[in-house]
Amino acid sequence: MKHLLRLLVALVVLQPLAAMDAGQKAQLENCLSQRQYLTAAQFLDKLDPDNRDPDALVQKIQISINYFAQSMNHKLFAFKDLSGTETIESVRKQGGAFQFEKSLDVPAAVDALSARYPNDGRLLAALGDFYVDVFRRYGQNGPFPNCAQSAVGAYKRAIAAGAKEAIDPASVALVALQIGDYDLAEASYREALARDPNNAECSYNLAFAPVNLSKFADASRYANDAYRKYVDPKLKRDALLMYSDCLLYQSKTTEALDLYTKMLADEPQNLFILRRQIQCYLGLNRAAELEKVFNQYMVLSGADPTSVSRLSGPFQSSIEYTKRYIALADKWLKSAQAAGKADSIETQGTLSYYEAFAFKATGDQRMYRTRLNEAKAYFQKIFPSDHPIFKQIESNLEN
Repeated sequence: MKHLLRLLVALVVLQPLAAMDAGQKAQLENCLSQRQYLTAAQFLDKLDPDNRDPDALVQKIQISINYFAQSMNHKLFAFKDLSGTETIESVRKQGGAFQFEKSLDVPAAVDALSARYPNDGRLLAALGDFYVDVFRRYGQNGPFPNCAQSAVGAYKRAIAAGAKEAIDPASVALVALQIGDYDLAEASYREALARDPNNAECSYNLAFAPVNLSKFADASRYANDAYRKYVDPKLKRDALLMYSDCLLYQSKTTEALDLYTKMLADEPQNLFILRRQIQCYLGLNRAAELEKVFNQYMVLSGADPTSVSRLSGPFQSSIEYTKRYIALADKWLKSAQAAGKADSIETQGTLSYYEAFAFKATGDQRMYRTRLNEAKAYFQKIFPSDHPIFKQIESNLEN
């Protein structure tokens, strides 16, 4: 899901203001083309100081979310006329003292004008763009709570008012995914891709919606399409990983395994892909390779308890797999104990701890308690008595 936030919301084309004469239109267009964003904002505020003109308000919103130098809670904006090689992004990073213009409470302004112009969907489309911008910058906990839901609601109202062409479908899809409206997200990303067939990011993000709808054949097609379109090696790898996962979800285990193995050749220490490889070997009942990768994983994860805990994940789908996990963990622990390496004490304790829960899943309460006590004994060798793991183990033993 990190790609979703990387996706840049397309800028809505600034339309000429209906209330302006030819000279005023040219003046605003010249300001924008010359990157004189402060001058443009001041011009619009003088033209329509009370936000009574729908055209002017749409322009103010688009300039505010795309060209501000600084903002306070996305209600008070500062702008700057750029010079030389300056960009909005560089100005924001550098900071500085900027003149804050008149505040603009976008939702309140749009609500007030929408009551007077109920059929002007452009206002609602601009409101949706505003909420998307807030979501991209702050997530769901910014100055406008539940902004993803608010964006979807504004876009739906805009479409109902006939302003579909004023809306970037990728923006709709971005927030629709966030609120779990996967049908809308898929339809919107399809539309975005129809407008821009070479957009690798849209192809990649489009795969998320059908994954959540368990439409893995569709998802794999889009992921593979993104893989072919991407140029950046890291992005290509991310798309290939999604494609491989979609194959695995379709029970095309051998094909998925081939791709995971290919990726591990370039990233031999990638524990996530190793877990996927373990999942494939489990499904294909290839015991020797399974044991080899299990041991490799344990060596690479070291004493990281999070990595060791995640190793049990692929084995939890059935009791048969859980028993295999127990056998592999037992064998690894015996080998580690025989080697007598002090630097593996924490790893042994961590694996013992999580193996205890595997025993519990099989109904073996005796071994559950045995492994917990063994984990405790390992940890007592390396941790102080007030370490929180001991309190956790005591709590586990009581249950």
